[in-house]
Amino acid sequence: MPAEVHAYHAHLAAAQAAAGSNPLEALTQLWQAFDFYLEPAPLRLACQLLSPWPELAARLRHLTELIYPDQALDSPEPFGLSQAEPPEQVSAPQAEPAQLLPWRNLLWPSRRPSLSVCMIVRNEAPVLATALASIREIADEIIVVDTGSSDETMAIAAAEPKVRLSQLPWRNDFATARNASLDLASGDWILVLDADEELLPTGRQALRELLAYPPLGWQVYICPIEQLLSNGGLFYSWGTRLFRRDAALRFSGALHEMPVKWSWPQWLLAVPVPARLRHSGNLPINYVRQHKSKRAEQLRRLVEDPATYTPFLAYHYAHLL
Repeated sequence: MPAEVHAYHAHLAAAQAAAGSNPLEALTQLWQAFDFYLEPAPLRLACQLLSPWPELAARLRHLTELIYPDQALDSPEPFGLSQAEPPEQVSAPQAEPAQLLPWRNLLWPSRRPSLSVCMIVRNEAPVLATALASIREIADEIIVVDTGSSDETMAIAAAEPKVRLSQLPWRNDFATARNASLDLASGDWILVLDADEELLPTGRQALRELLAYPPLGWQVYICPIEQLLSNGGLFYSWGTRLFRRDAALRFSGALHEMPVKWSWPQWLLAVPVPARLRHSGNLPINYVRQHKSKRAEQLRRLVEDPATYTPFLAYHYAHLL
């Protein structure tokens, strides 16, 4: 965590100082810190401070197990993802301290947080239906931005009841198209999916449980992606796919675009989640259909030009060699 994020560290220090003598003040300071980031150690402290209110502590522990399944809260031993059902809400006592209200609103929101799945597509008719079917159950809306299809892509998208379909001229810039999809979204959460990907059942329940909580802090959640190969094998990569909807969080990069934050603090904390995706775009039939050889040539030029070179682009170009 960068040292320049002074406010975050100041709230953590104040919480630690107050934990022994004034637990409610410590919880207030932790809540303000969590507006920046959710990290294991502060979450552990919050669980300990909430122990006089067992249902709140248990619910926060459940949330933390979803975000950090290998981090222990109450013991030095790591624990796996809990198989128990999340704790049910107990009515707040009339005399419950006001400092607990934001925690109760986080752990039992008054309405279920919503999910917008955002997609950009062009000539994806052979694969789009599979992608849509994989997220139909968990999505509240599916934003599909078409950048110039000449096949049945738009008809397939329009047939899905949850799809909100829009068109955008292709400007040779993936970030521009991604940001157009974000502008149309209305959900609390954003899940980014490509047309040649699908959300696998593995980990779907954990994802559904995480989405029951409103997004808090500036985490971006990275998903493991099964990359299918033509020889029947596969390899895994990671992609930043899940995050809160906020005008300050936008995509950057004409190719291999990434979400960035334009307001202070600009640091985004990357956290893995077990929501596994499967990507078929590297299979020969899809590689040719999507003109990925042209995209590879564009990537080569970006890597070889000192003005546009970044280690991130070089990493992706190395995968093509």
